[in-house]
Amino acid sequence: MRKPNALLTVAGITCCILMGMGAGASSPERVVKHTIVRLSRILEIEQPQKRTARLIDELRRSFDYKGFEARVIQDAKSKLSPEQKKRFSKAFRKMFERKITALADDPNIRCTDYNVSSGDNETEVMVSCVQSTSTEQVRLHFPGPNATKIVDITFSGALLSRNYRGIINKLLRRDGAEALIVRIESKSADSLTQKSLL
Repeated sequence: MRKPNALLTVAGITCCILMGMGAGASSPERVVKHTIVRLSRILEIEQPQKRTARLIDELRRSFDYKGFEARVIQDAKSKLSPEQKKRFSKAFRKMFERKITALADDPNIRCTDYNVSSGDNETEVMVSCVQSTSTEQVRLHFPGPNATKIVDITFSGALLSRNYRGIINKLLRRDGAEALIVRIESKSADSLTQKSLL
């Protein structure tokens, strides 16, 4: 079994997240179909600040933060005060945006093919992402057949929300709620250079 290329996997996830909402998109398939071109156009922008701003805009349009955050924080929710939940939400979103857009800034990644499958509660779009000779499969999870926002992602067999949830629960048990919030707030400031999830 071939070991997945970590950089390609992360970059592929990033590109898939940013494939976002195309004009008039009304299903997960149309979301993917209409926005592969949009992402490639953004990556052609020469000014780095303008390119990053456009990537963040695409991410905000295409990703369901509330749904994703609910999956991430579900076990820890009862251990945070209302004020801590607000701080967590603000810092986590900023960290996630910065991390994803920084990783997406690679014009060599191409999302080439996709396949849609629907279940009872979710619709998945499997996307193939290519860089040179490596290919990774990324599953985008939508909450239903008519959804237009991504709620979660699976890559290399791992669900992104579950990875974050495990890290957050570990830090919460080890360091407590306030230390967890402070760590996420500090990571949200430097996540452009950090390689780890949290």
